[in-house]
Amino acid sequence: MHCFPAMNTVRFSGLWLAESFLDNRPPLSLRSSVNLATMNTLRTALVPGLIAGVISIFTSWLWMGVIFHRFQKETPSTWRPEGPRNYVGASLLHLLAAIGIACLFTLIVRFNVAIFAAGLHGRLLFAIAIWGAMSLPIILESALFIRLHPFVVLGQLLDWLTTSLLACVVTGCWLRS
Repeated sequence: MHCFPAMNTVRFSGLWLAESFLDNRPPLSLRSSVNLATMNTLRTALVPGLIAGVISIFTSWLWMGVIFHRFQKETPSTWRPEGPRNYVGASLLHLLAAIGIACLFTLIVRFNVAIFAAGLHGRLLFAIAIWGAMSLPIILESALFIRLHPFVVLGQLLDWLTTSLLACVVTGCWLRS
């Protein structure tokens, strides 16, 4: 039992707070508003993220399947056989990445982070920043330890830069309208 039994039934703003103060949890109204803000961000970013993700699937095919695919043949022992499961997996990764970037950019715009939230220039800067923080080091580190042709590495870098740019530009246009 708590030493303040009255805290179990404190009425505040029309809500009953059940031991929130004593358990170091945010009050129920604050918890529900945080969940609501999270859902609103996801709901707002889902459609532009899906649009950017679908477009990025086709740009990924262009970069890795058409332009740079011939360089994979120069390191055949590095690659697994390609098939439908590989293509579906890669497509889902692009969709999820675009939705994730769209969610982050939506938060940046909502919190009005000065350099990133202002127009096309801000969208491009955020896309480059998120690509530089996530994709660039992972791909370059992989190239250090895995025998990849330099043009395959370049193709992967351009592929994920394109995904990041698409997610930020489409989301920015979507939020503007």
